[in-house]
Amino acid sequence: MTSSKNLIQASAGVGGGSFYPYTVDNSARFNDDDSAYLSRTPSAGNSKTFTISYWMKVASPTPVDFMLAARNSSGGAFFSIKYNTNGALQVNDSQNSDALNLVSNALHRDVSSWYHIVVAMDTTQATSSDRCKIYVNGVQITSFSTSSYPAQNANMIWNTAVGHYINCSVNASGTPILFWDGYYSQVSHVDGTALDPTSFGEDKNGVWVPKNISGLTFGTNGFYLDFSNSADLGNDVSGNNNDFTSSGLTSSDQMTDTPTNNYPTLQAAFSISATTYSNGNLEAQQDSGAFKHTRATFGLPTTGKWYWEVQFIDARATDPPSTAFGIGVSDNDGIGDSGYSTGAVIATIPGSTTTYAYEDGAYTPADNITLSNAVVDGDWFGIAYDADTRKMWLWSERDNTWLASGDPANGTNPWKTLTALSASQTYFPIALTQTNDSGRWSKFGVNFGQYAFVGSAPTDFLELKAANLPEPTIGPNSDTKPDEVFEPILYTGNGTSQSISTLEFQPDFTWIKNRDAADRHMLFDAVRGATKYLSSNSTNAEATDAQSLSSFNSNGFSVGNNVQVNTNAEDYVAWNWKENSEFFDIVTWTGTGGAGTISHNLNGTPDMGVVKRRDAADSWYFMSPVTSNYTNPAYGSLNTSGAFLNSGSGITNWNSTDISYASYYGGSGDKWVLYLWKNLDGMCKCGSYTGNGSSDGPMIFTGMRPAFVLVKSSTYAGTFWLMSADPNEYNVVDTYLAADSSNAEFSPYTWIDYLSNGFKLRQTGDSLNRSGQTYIYMAFAENPFKYANAR
Repeated sequence: MTSSKNLIQASAGVGGGSFYPYTVDNSARFNDDDSAYLSRTPSAGNSKTFTISYWMKVASPTPVDFMLAARNSSGGAFFSIKYNTNGALQVNDSQNSDALNLVSNALHRDVSSWYHIVVAMDTTQATSSDRCKIYVNGVQITSFSTSSYPAQNANMIWNTAVGHYINCSVNASGTPILFWDGYYSQVSHVDGTALDPTSFGEDKNGVWVPKNISGLTFGTNGFYLDFSNSADLGNDVSGNNNDFTSSGLTSSDQMTDTPTNNYPTLQAAFSISATTYSNGNLEAQQDSGAFKHTRATFGLPTTGKWYWEVQFIDARATDPPSTAFGIGVSDNDGIGDSGYSTGAVIATIPGSTTTYAYEDGAYTPADNITLSNAVVDGDWFGIAYDADTRKMWLWSERDNTWLASGDPANGTNPWKTLTALSASQTYFPIALTQTNDSGRWSKFGVNFGQYAFVGSAPTDFLELKAANLPEPTIGPNSDTKPDEVFEPILYTGNGTSQSISTLEFQPDFTWIKNRDAADRHMLFDAVRGATKYLSSNSTNAEATDAQSLSSFNSNGFSVGNNVQVNTNAEDYVAWNWKENSEFFDIVTWTGTGGAGTISHNLNGTPDMGVVKRRDAADSWYFMSPVTSNYTNPAYGSLNTSGAFLNSGSGITNWNSTDISYASYYGGSGDKWVLYLWKNLDGMCKCGSYTGNGSSDGPMIFTGMRPAFVLVKSSTYAGTFWLMSADPNEYNVVDTYLAADSSNAEFSPYTWIDYLSNGFKLRQTGDSLNRSGQTYIYMAFAENPFKYANAR
């Protein structure tokens, strides 16, 4: 075997390491159950002007409590940066009558990647809103539910001679309380200067990345904690020796999970009932009462060799439940046994020498493995997975061997060979409790390489981390960037004519909708030609208007005075796609009097499509093989709210090169247009999910941070909902349009969170999340998960 740590070094330049101008090596994990914090009492510094900067990775999907605070040990006034109940960032100082109190409308509850926070304070500024500025991932937050600024030249409690705390506050008696739960990296304070975020990070191809901040002038009380010394996590490396004292932290809380080296954790965004996550979401305890599972925040790539470890930590001593580990196609809310409906897991029980085998939802006694020694609490198991061959091997710490005579290094004797998946499905590392008896529980842990493995990875098997993920075909480190093939843009009409010139490409398909008024949707494409439009909310034939979209340009498009696209002072959204981009194609044809076949250029089988007759009134037919099959896809009407039908679409063959259609689409002289999309890792994801009817809805993994999502129930009558990222780039995404309606944009309403690796349902309504109903979706990327910041 080869040490996995050697493989990390070997692969660093191959994966994300070559993208980042500066790489961050360490973080510190703060587990709120350990009451972990850092503390220091400085001398008096500049309490009017200073900057606080840090990177954080959230552990709870509803983060609360204090990240940084300053307070006199005898109580009284305080300064703090914290999250309130729903994950809204709050900065406040209670010293003055007109106290600082800013509560952001942004909700930061993405547990899968990293945020960068900057708070720049300068109370000497004449304009009150300039006295405290908050930035997240380089973007200033300007939308607040509460906003109160201090008086000019007011002194804050921070940077005075009182207790300063990282990861907690203190009560009136000086006792540390209210501990936050998550990871920190590059925590710094600059005394005497209000800096903007470009001193600490920079934008690289749409990704906010860290800078080397060691050269900053930190000022008298300034500090920089890089967590490089595991024996002294409060060590200040700014040169000032303003060290912090640690409490509740050990050397095991030093992590290699950083903003430039993101690792998987357990998907706490599931928020499964009676499941408790801890230690940076590397451990979970599942109480009984139902079948439950949790999965990693990373999906397994479809290529490459991967290794990780799972630990059986603890179980109820009397009649403990079995706990299963392995690989599976996970459902999206963690409830039920579908965590192994497709895939393979082993189940273990403390005190037993038998591991029980499950494959594709069935118990397979013939594949049970007998260990030489009984499993005890604390035992580790290793999982090696070759995604190219779908072979899976198991290693046992108890036996110190690969089970069933497996040899992953040579590719022989796998424990299981997993089922091939469709493009819309993803395998995940999973863990689950296989009992529904009350009063039984189990606790388990995972290690994807954040710290040293107990075993070691076989030769050529890598840690599952962002830097080792395959390079996306389209991404910020690829020849083609996401915003060169898809981009939603906002513009304001001027009532005459204008060119929208903010794109990085010449679009081939542009879908425009007035956000402020009840105007029709306007769909244009370069194959049919500029000035020719169709409307998704209408069966009308194609119409021509020289004052609509008048031309497609190298950096956008031009519009005339048509009120549907350019009413003075009204706001518009335009979604733009580039054809021949490996995931999107436009096909037109003219019928010849019967059935026929048309070819496309996707170089793979389409995963979604929408077709419309151009020369006569007819419905839009939205094709979805995701919920049926690829030779006769299910279909619904884009211009109505009806449920999908599983047959009769008129498409008789749907494959990687051609689409065959019945005579309905082939009437002599009839003109048609077909828009096609195909799954492309990190850029386009077409899939489905089942609603749970809860405001804590399913978490849909897409492998990217979405910029746009379309959702429609396929089993229930409901609208095609169109949701773009909020223009202020924060959650909740609460603005949406209906493809089958001319209505103006609906807002505000709590709909979904966009995450670095997918989206999370936040509403209970039938439109997106009716219990038991199937929904199809299409999502397009802002950035692939390999590089995406938390949102």
